Amino acid sequence: MPCLEVDHGLRRPQDRGRSIARLHTARVPHDRSMQPGPSVVPPLFGRIADVSPQAPNAPHRSDRRYHGLDYLRGFMIVVVVIAHVVMQYQTMPAAERLVSIEGIGQVYRDPDRTVVADRIYQVARASVNPMLFLIAGFSWAFLLKRKGLRSIVWSRTTRILIPLVVGWLIAFPLFRYVFALGNEIMLAAEGEASLAAAVAATPITPCLPFASDVFYLAQFWFLYYLLLFYVASMGLVLWLDRPAGPLRQRLRNLQAAILVGDLRWMRLPMLVGLSMLATFGDQTAELEIAHGRLPDPATFSAHYVFFLAGWMFALHPEIFGDLDRRAGCRFIFGLLLAIFLVAPIGENHTRATAQTDFWLGSSSFQLAVYWLVHAISTWMLLLGMLGLAERWFPRIDPKFAYLAEASFWIYLAHGPIAVFIPLVLHNWPVDADFKMWISTVIVLAICFASYHLLVRRTVIGRALRGQYRRSPRT
Repeated sequence: MPCLEVDHGLRRPQDRGRSIARLHTARVPHDRSMQPGPSVVPPLFGRIADVSPQAPNAPHRSDRRYHGLDYLRGFMIVVVVIAHVVMQYQTMPAAERLVSIEGIGQVYRDPDRTVVADRIYQVARASVNPMLFLIAGFSWAFLLKRKGLRSIVWSRTTRILIPLVVGWLIAFPLFRYVFALGNEIMLAAEGEASLAAAVAATPITPCLPFASDVFYLAQFWFLYYLLLFYVASMGLVLWLDRPAGPLRQRLRNLQAAILVGDLRWMRLPMLVGLSMLATFGDQTAELEIAHGRLPDPATFSAHYVFFLAGWMFALHPEIFGDLDRRAGCRFIFGLLLAIFLVAPIGENHTRATAQTDFWLGSSSFQLAVYWLVHAISTWMLLLGMLGLAERWFPRIDPKFAYLAEASFWIYLAHGPIAVFIPLVLHNWPVDADFKMWISTVIVLAICFASYHLLVRRTVIGRALRGQYRRSPRT
């Protein structure tokens, strides 16, 4: 993630691998907040141009580590866990389809539900996956700087593919079994639901990975599509590894001007437009998530935009100095837009059964408005969080560094737990909001405790942390 890894991505070491893409130099418009100094226009998508050791642009030296992005990734994983817990308490009609495992027919919904769960899940879905893919693209740019093709293949195999395969083989049967337990509890007569009875009535053998034709990626869809993005991006780099013609040079200059130059006012419209274009084929503002064996074009295009954006941001790191300004305003505006406009319009559009039910009078017009405000909200949230991370974490913070270390394990392990704990609390006669937050706290506590007590000091813990290390003093 996003990646979820913490080894290579956010450090800017000196180039140690063979070149993958040529570096093309030219003058670039500077962010006015930056001090003047040597600068280059990197390729549209390629390796990061080295910064001169004499450049006074200290905040973006080539040896700097972006601690804020490390910590932001860890925080996003915590939000992922929260979102997967609150799914069990949603009220929306679409929630049943989202919570269930397609093709299995098993779903768990708590009898006590709350609209707060709807809002949390909607905001999380609009921002968390995009942010994780954006950070993964940022990380990818530095991976290209450090390694050659063979090293990249080995790194992605050990850091992404192996955790994907091993994690899925362990988590998938647990997911199926937990949902089967939920099915038994929900079918029980009122007052007779019992977890013990459900366990006694539910065999685990049919839930094993290859015991049936059922296939479901669960949360591992992220790593699956991340691997696809790496393959596509490597092809893009190799294709662009040619002398640049006049058109490509103009596009580079335009890219730099929009991201960090005099055309910065076009940055948000460009990003929003790319997101809307990427979801056009699916005719929905939602960022599709697919769990099947074969890649889904809608899921790929909807999320690859954020990966490419992170890659572009890494090629123009001056952008962080600009995002720092008014970062809080961006974030609050995006959050309010998501809670009070995007989510209600989306609910109305989902529940409407007749033309007169649509708030804006027309299904197509309302979808267009929803599409636009959804993309604006997503990018305002992302740009705001990036700016706040840059502002708040210029150096290492022990507590958040621990969160960054633990994030990959939490991502891999949390899925079945996020369903099982609400199952345990099924019959607890308390307010839905209170039950939801108690479930969330318990799930997070189990995830962190399992990392600290069972994983952190083991070979698995070191492998999941990668090369990320905190200062000895911390």
